[in-house]
Amino acid sequence: MQVSSGQNEYNSMYRLTKLGKCSLDRNSTFNQLSQHSFITADSINESAFLCVSDWNGFLNDLSTRFLPTSLMGQIQVRITLANNCVLVPCQTISGTPTIISNSAGYGGANQFTSSTAATNATQMSYYIQNIRFSIDAISVCPAYNEMLSQQLTREGELKLNYKEYYTFLASSILTNRFALASSSIDRMFGSLRPATYNQNGQPATAVPAFGTSGYVANYLSYQNFDPDTNASSGVNVVPVSNMQYQFSINNVLIPQYLAYVEDAMADMPYVWDKVGNDAKGIIASTRNNFKTGFFEVPLVLNHPSGMGLSVRSGYNSRGINSTMLLNFYNIPGATLPASYNNIVVVGTTAQLKIGVGRALAVDF
Repeated sequence: MQVSSGQNEYNSMYRLTKLGKCSLDRNSTFNQLSQHSFITADSINESAFLCVSDWNGFLNDLSTRFLPTSLMGQIQVRITLANNCVLVPCQTISGTPTIISNSAGYGGANQFTSSTAATNATQMSYYIQNIRFSIDAISVCPAYNEMLSQQLTREGELKLNYKEYYTFLASSILTNRFALASSSIDRMFGSLRPATYNQNGQPATAVPAFGTSGYVANYLSYQNFDPDTNASSGVNVVPVSNMQYQFSINNVLIPQYLAYVEDAMADMPYVWDKVGNDAKGIIASTRNNFKTGFFEVPLVLNHPSGMGLSVRSGYNSRGINSTMLLNFYNIPGATLPASYNNIVVVGTTAQLKIGVGRALAVDF
């Protein structure tokens, strides 16, 4: 029984959710230690030990910490690796390995030194060896299994909620129109990125003032394409962005006004229920790096609570011809590339129903 529909561009979805779900503290400690979360120029042919332990969807986002596989049978996991376009080019310049980024014009600092080097970068590749996959098997008290069996007999099924994500892409258009039938649409995340994101050998995006690294791979570079005006140094100078955005669900505008980038920055922790001084932070730490590498506009449609996935409280679009849009407005034509990618990730809560005799049914 396929419990997940399969994620189109899982890495893009994971990145957009991580920007608000993760924290700068975790990203700069455990993620840097075990998951290579920062791009470095240690060598031209870089090797790293990676531990992938954070998952989105059925493998991690569950309403229970214990998965009773004795009642549902074996689980098969299929992992598809990204193609070579996720790599970041690096070249030896004056004897020093240097990340190739978009921080300067062609032939300038941190750029390819020749057209031949740029061509060679398109031939980059990677491989993985010594792959291990481990999973913890939890032994619980027999009374727990007996309780599950009694509930299964009494109610006829066990219900397990989990997160399911969908990705919608649009090319070179500021309106992303999509439709989705789900029992609980919880969150939406929209952003823009260069159309070259899926091309090999593209320079990384230089992101200022972010931890100990200043680069984001072009594949995962979510940008605002609207530089601040009046951002020069001086007294009483306020950075101003022209870009505005607005969601629309069945002709209901959310928010009711055209929101600015400041609204998106303020909504990031709110969408993930990170409210208050004692809450964890998010990945973006400055206005500049939010707009140049970690840009997204979020929308929450459920009721965040301490019960987490135990309750499905999002927007129910089943049985309704739901039309959803994300509109961007007023991006200067001089900065918006002729071809770009408009991406929207929608997070929902699905429900797996476990019946007698390992019978399974999924309610999306």
